[in-house]
Amino acid sequence: MSKRTLVFASVMMVVVLVLAACGQTAPAAPAATQPAPAAQIQRGGDLIMALVTDVGTLNPHLSSNAATMNIFYQGLEPLVWIDPQTKQAKGWLATSWDVSADGKEWTFQLRQGVKFHDGTPFNAAAAKWNFDHLLDPKLQAGAARNFVASVARVEAPAEYTLKLFLKSTDAGLLDSLHYGHIGMICPEAVKQFGDTEFANHFCGTGPYKLKELVAGNHVTFVRNEEYNWAPDWMGHQGPGYLNSITWRFITDDTTRTAVLETGEVNVAVNLPAPDVTRLMANKNLTIMSPMPSGVSQGLYMNVTKWPTDDLVIRQAMAWAADRETFSKVAYFGIWPPTSTTLSPNTLCYSKESEIYRYDPAKAKALLDGAGYKDTNGDGIREKDGKPIKVLFIKEASFLGAELIQSQFRAVGIDVEIQEVSAAGRQDAASKGLHNIMPGGTISGDPSFMNNYFMTGSPLNVAKVSDKELEKLLLDAKAALDVKERCKLFAAVQKRIMENVYHLPLVVSPSTIGTRKEVQGIRFDVTGWFMVLYDTYMQR
Repeated sequence: MSKRTLVFASVMMVVVLVLAACGQTAPAAPAATQPAPAAQIQRGGDLIMALVTDVGTLNPHLSSNAATMNIFYQGLEPLVWIDPQTKQAKGWLATSWDVSADGKEWTFQLRQGVKFHDGTPFNAAAAKWNFDHLLDPKLQAGAARNFVASVARVEAPAEYTLKLFLKSTDAGLLDSLHYGHIGMICPEAVKQFGDTEFANHFCGTGPYKLKELVAGNHVTFVRNEEYNWAPDWMGHQGPGYLNSITWRFITDDTTRTAVLETGEVNVAVNLPAPDVTRLMANKNLTIMSPMPSGVSQGLYMNVTKWPTDDLVIRQAMAWAADRETFSKVAYFGIWPPTSTTLSPNTLCYSKESEIYRYDPAKAKALLDGAGYKDTNGDGIREKDGKPIKVLFIKEASFLGAELIQSQFRAVGIDVEIQEVSAAGRQDAASKGLHNIMPGGTISGDPSFMNNYFMTGSPLNVAKVSDKELEKLLLDAKAALDVKERCKLFAAVQKRIMENVYHLPLVVSPSTIGTRKEVQGIRFDVTGWFMVLYDTYMQR
C-alpha cells in the first residue's frame, strides 16, 4: 500500500501581547521552548499553581474539563506533540507514523522502554486498549471521545506498532491526538480500580505521578524517578526537575491574584484583565499571554430568527462593531481586537477574510438601502412597523455586552441583554432563543470549525445550514496536503465572514502570572495549556 508521512507546516509564532490599554508591552515570557542547559539547573522545589476551577475527575476518558489539561500533560503522554511555532507534528509516545494514500489508515511506531507509573509496560496493546476503551459505547466518555470520533477500529499488529483505521479521511487527526485528554492511561489500573476510582489511582507514563487528590481543594503530583524516555524536542532527559507540583482550585479572581502576589502560589492562570496592568509593575512577577489558536471570541448570529435572519442586519452589525474600543474598554487591551474568525496564530489563518472594519456610516447606509428607517425618532430603525430588536444572551463571564449594545444602538439597532447561567446558555442555544450569543474556542487545527458550522451540530449556535460551506469544511478536513487544506479553509473563513455567521471581536489568550523563580514553562499549540517537564525553580 502506498504510504507517505503527513506533515503540517506553518510559521506562526507564539507571542506576548502588547497591552494597549496602558501603552506597555508585557515582559517576555520565559523561553518555554528553549530552557536553560540542564547542567545549570538544580533539581528541587515544590511548584504551586492556582487553577480557576475544580478539575473534577482525573480520568481523562471521563473528563470534559479543559482545566485538567494542565494536569494531564504532566502525568500522561499522548502519541504526538504539535509544535506551537511550526505547527508541525512531532513524536511523543509515537516515534514515527505513516498514512495511507486515501488517508484512512494510520500506522504509528511507538517508543520503546516506556513504563506506566505502576511499572507495567507501555506498548501497542496498551495503546489499543486506550482507544478501544474510549470508544466503548458503554463508557460515558467525556470530551476525549470527540477527539477520536473519526476512528473506526484499532489494531496492534506488533508489540510497538499501532494501526488506526478511520471512518473517513481526517487530516486533523494528529492535532486531535496531541491533547492531554488523549494521553495514555494504564489499562491495569482501570481494570483494578474501575473508571470512577481511577481518579484516586491515576496512572500514566509521564514525568510526574499522583500523590493525592483532595476533591474541591487540590491535586498534588510528585516526580516520577523512573522517567527516562522524553522525546528529543524536550529540553533534557531523565526525571523532571521539580520535587512536586500542586494545583490549588481557586475560583475567585481576587483571591487568585492575591495569592500570586503574596507568593502563596508560584503560578496563577486566567488572571482577570483589570489586574494585569497592575501586576506587570510587580518586579517579582512575569505576566505571559501566549497568542492562542482557534476561533476568535465574538458573536454567533442566529440566522434562523428575525431580525438576524436578514443578512443586511448582520452586515450592519459587523460594520457597527468598534473592536478597538471593545478591546480597550472591556479587556484593557489584553485581548487584542480582530476582524477574522480564526485567530492569527491558527494553522490556515487567512487575512483575506478580514472584510469588516469599524464604519458606522456604512452600517447606516446599508440599513437605509434595505428600507430600515427610524420613523418615530426613538433612535431605533423599523421596517413594516417592526423595530430592529435583537436578543443578546450571554453568561456573566462575557465582558462588554453593554458596550456592544451602545455601538449597535448608534446605528439604529436595539439590543436586549439577557444574562444566564452556563446551563441557561446551553438551553437557549439548543432552542435558538437568541439572536446573538458570544463564543469562541481554543484548538490547534482549523477542522474544529466543522463542529460550529455544520448543520445539526450541537455546537452550531448560529444555526447555520449552508451546503456550500459544509462542502468546503468536509473537503478541507479530508485534504492531506497542507497547501490544499489552507486554500479550502481560506474559502471557509471568507464565506463565514461574507455571511456574518460569526462576528469576531477579540483574540482571547490565557493570561498567566508566574513568580520570577519559575522558569522553563512550555505551552502547547493552543497557548492555554502548560507542559512542566522542563520547568524548574531558579535559586
